[in-house]
Amino acid sequence: MQFTSSMTGMVGSIVVPLSATLADVTFQLRADAGVAGAGLLLDTFTFHGVTGTPQLLTATSTNNAQLTAGTFYWLEAVAPTPSLQNQSVNWYYAAPSVNGTVEVENPIPAILTNQSISAFAVNAVVPEPATLFATGLALVLFSVLYRHVTRSQRRRGTHPKFP
Repeated sequence: MQFTSSMTGMVGSIVVPLSATLADVTFQLRADAGVAGAGLLLDTFTFHGVTGTPQLLTATSTNNAQLTAGTFYWLEAVAPTPSLQNQSVNWYYAAPSVNGTVEVENPIPAILTNQSISAFAVNAVVPEPATLFATGLALVLFSVLYRHVTRSQRRRGTHPKFP
C-alpha cells in the first residue's frame, strides 16, 4: 500500500490492525519505484503472537530506515507460505474509509488506484529536544573551558600535556 511520509525521520515502529491463523506476520517497508510500484526493501517488521481475534499490534523496526517528508513509500504484508493453504492474514481497512494505491500479487500482479486501503501508522524515532540542547550546551562549555585552560597555560609558559 502506497503512502506519503508526512515527516522526515527514522522509523521506530508500525501499528497495524491484524488477525491471522499464524502466530507471526511480517511486513516490509519499501521505497517507491514509480510506475513499477514497490521498490527497494528499506525495513522489515514482524508481529509476534497474532491471533484470530482482531488486534491493534505494534512491531519494532529492524533497521530504523530514514524517511523523507513528501516522499512516496510502500508498506506491504508478506504473504503466508503458498504451500500452506490453511494460513491467512487479515489486515483491516481504515475507518472512516480511505482510498489510495495498492499493489496486489494474486492472481496477477497489478497496481490498483482509488482502492480502499488498510489502516496503519508509521511511528518515527524523534530525538528529544531537551537532549539535543543539553548535548550542544555541553560541547560549547567544553570548548570554552578548553580554550581558557590553554590560554592561561600559555601565559605562564607551560604547555598542556596530553597523552
